[in-house]
Amino acid sequence: MQDAILRMLAERVGEPIGAREMRIAVGSSAGTVGRALAALQADGLIVREGKGKGTRYQLARQ
Repeated sequence: MQDAILRMLAERVGEPIGAREMRIAVGSSAGTVGRALAALQADGLIVREGKGKGTRYQLARQ
């Protein structure tokens, strides 16, 4: 799941993506995508922008 999310974000660099869009694209539940996003964020691989329904994610700058 994390690899799929990272690939999606890498394909759209500079264009933050919402969790709902990711969930639909990868075909997983909100909980599964949420856990993967939390793990990626904790590892410093992605950054979160905004809160609530406006939350978007993108790759962290390396």
